[in-house]
Amino acid sequence: MLNAIEKTVSFIKMHAKGILVVSDIFCVCVAFFFATYLKFDAPSFFPEWFNNNAIYIILVDVVVTSICFFVSKIYNRMWQYFISRDYAVLLVSFIVSKIIAIIPFVYIWYEYTRSFLTFMSLYSVIFLVLIVAVRTLILISYNLWRTKILAKKGSENGKKK
Repeated sequence: MLNAIEKTVSFIKMHAKGILVVSDIFCVCVAFFFATYLKFDAPSFFPEWFNNNAIYIILVDVVVTSICFFVSKIYNRMWQYFISRDYAVLLVSFIVSKIIAIIPFVYIWYEYTRSFLTFMSLYSVIFLVLIVAVRTLILISYNLWRTKILAKKGSENGKKK
């Protein structure tokens, strides 16, 4: 039993960046899905420009968001405590990534700017709420797991005595 717990601890520590990146990609996809259905109601109401280019919007946003988060060092560690500075960095990096992701599409679809910006605003709000909620959930579950499960095996906060 202890060997399995130690393997899990080492797996999480080794793959923390991957877990956070996958959670962000998940948030992008879920936010995009909800924003699409809130903005356009049903697939039959999707504009043609959107149907043809939705995958590009998702890909550009995933890449730009991941790069901005890597540059701002959000993926460097699994957060152990709620620190407002971490969430402030997350917010600033989020805003920068959305501005960078929106600019090329505004120039490409200049005749649909209002519709596109309305969609991206809705998408960005949903994505921000999701990413903060998922990060907080990861923070809480990681800390509970460290303190409750690892404390049972005779360690203090997941560290050996």
